[in-house]
Amino acid sequence: MSNLIEKLFNLLLLIICIYGITSAITPLFGYQIFTFPIKFEAIQNISFDYVRLLLLRSCVFLTISIFLFNYAIYRRPYSALAPLVVFSYLMSIFEFLSQFTIQQITDYSSNLFAVVFWLIIAVMAHYRNSKNANTIFKD
Repeated sequence: MSNLIEKLFNLLLLIICIYGITSAITPLFGYQIFTFPIKFEAIQNISFDYVRLLLLRSCVFLTISIFLFNYAIYRRPYSALAPLVVFSYLMSIFEFLSQFTIQQITDYSSNLFAVVFWLIIAVMAHYRNSKNANTIFKD
């Protein structure tokens, strides 16, 4: 019975991971996905603040998916700073990509300062995390 529950849990993690990746990437193509109720909508005439939330949502979903994927492969968590590292890199990437995608179909204008800010945070946290990960996860 324990094996069945573990397989069910892994299947649910896979479903969440696929949903997270899909929900993170679709805004770059001008669409958004909702779960409750399930709907697929085009992004049109939305405000600047909503686009910021959409980018944040994409980063959160993709961060969750990356950590679920890592857990499925290695069966051990990252150090405490790793989510910040992944999230910061993703924020800089999505902010940069929004210049070529979301900015073309809405009134949103990407900010170069935001890209640089999140990239600086990511690099600093990455450096600090690599030092911590080496001491925490010695084999």
